[in-house]
Amino acid sequence: MVTSEATAFASWLAVPVALSPSIPEALGTSTWLVVAVMCATIFGLLLAFRRREPLDRGWIPAGMILAALGVATWVGGAGAGWHWGLSVTGPTRSLLAAVIDVDTGPLDWGALMVAGIPAGAWLAARTRGPVTWRTVPAPTFVRRAFGGMLMGVGGTLAAGCNIGNALTGLSVLALSSAIATVGMAAGVAAAVLIEHVGRARSRMRLAEERR
Repeated sequence: MVTSEATAFASWLAVPVALSPSIPEALGTSTWLVVAVMCATIFGLLLAFRRREPLDRGWIPAGMILAALGVATWVGGAGAGWHWGLSVTGPTRSLLAAVIDVDTGPLDWGALMVAGIPAGAWLAARTRGPVTWRTVPAPTFVRRAFGGMLMGVGGTLAAGCNIGNALTGLSVLALSSAIATVGMAAGVAAAVLIEHVGRARSRMRLAEERR
């Protein structure tokens, strides 16, 4: 019973959905007007955050490198039949299907890109010094594993993760990606607020106990 229900759910997720309209199409306005508003909004947010806390200079070259990688992915992937820039959710599904022998077809460009992420992460860490394996406490591991599962479910239902939606989807002004990005930002803000409230209450309890 569980297997049949899981199969039915997987089939439902695999059903193609209609392509989301772009933001200019949905608003009936000019593409460049939308781009200008988005750039002004991002610039305003950067100024607001910079007034509260100095911006790490490392973010500037990192952002430029990430932008260059995004463009390179569009160009490089197109030649191999990959027509959707940087993405992790879809390629991970293809890679997993190939590993468990569900899909006997050749790995696509996106799956190979995801397979290279651990190697790239190791190289990036190695440039800062020796790399060692470390374990985390059991509660931390459980929390991270649960968060990873939630990210996987959310990425599947939203047709993309933070990379596919916030970076690639917004670059083509996809309305669905804009909605997903706003939802992710709201979720992060709520989580940070809950964490701050919890820490504040803990400090208050400790202060009362010391009295």
